[in-house]
Amino acid sequence: MRRNVFCSIQITAVIFSLLFFNLASGAGISQAPLDAPQAGNNGKGAIPPGRSIAEFLTPDGQFDLEAARQSGYQGPLDIRGFQSAIDPVTGQPLFQPSGSEQTADHPDDIYWDNSISPSIAGVGGWVYAATVYDGRLVVGGNFQAAGEVKTNYVAIWDGASWSSLGSGLNNSVSALTVYDGKLIAGGGFTTAGGTMANYIASWNGYNWSPLGSGMNNGVYALTVYDGKLIAGGYFSTIGGVTANYIASWDGYNWSPLGSGMENYVSSLTVYD
Repeated sequence: MRRNVFCSIQITAVIFSLLFFNLASGAGISQAPLDAPQAGNNGKGAIPPGRSIAEFLTPDGQFDLEAARQSGYQGPLDIRGFQSAIDPVTGQPLFQPSGSEQTADHPDDIYWDNSISPSIAGVGGWVYAATVYDGRLVVGGNFQAAGEVKTNYVAIWDGASWSSLGSGLNNSVSALTVYDGKLIAGGGFTTAGGTMANYIASWNGYNWSPLGSGMNNGVYALTVYDGKLIAGGYFSTIGGVTANYIASWDGYNWSPLGSGMENYVSSLTVYD
């Protein structure tokens, strides 16, 4: 049965679709947004949406990386309905259902209050996307550090510690997926690992690379459909060719999808 790719067009505001996740060491709880773009796993062809993060959580809310590895799953995680924080002692990412007693504010909790003093540059921020890649948890967003490690908008958790992916990116990450054995990041950045990469880039485990000449504006959503990587966002051209807010990458070249959309795309999934 042939599957269809669907996109969501937001007229007034981008609805980022994965958990806002505060990466400051010992930081407070962050609230998950309402919707989430779903994306594919490693390999090509139409595939189902990302699996729920609930499948890989221990009873106390830790991400069970070993369970994810044993499952053989590689791809994006649906973290809608969860709040998260980082354990200030171990650095372990923690996830609890939104509104649960474990994540509710408590008078004795210590939170960094940005209304009193702004966050120190490089020690925290928000995560907009998460995926499992090469047996590890990857998160991307608007942060410069994970725990005490400088990571520049994207970081990887190996079950014991956070690490950077090269020198990272020069601006925020809005979407992550895995395509053709590589980690794909899309967002508001224009360089990856110090190399020009206009709003989208791939990581092969060692280095960042651009995907062609990229886009002329931000990428907000990624999925894999019919053996191709699909990107949606605020762009109107790819490699100088008109592509209104949505385009496909076949591993070598970008192509528009018909005449595209009338406004920007903030989420993608594959259905039926």
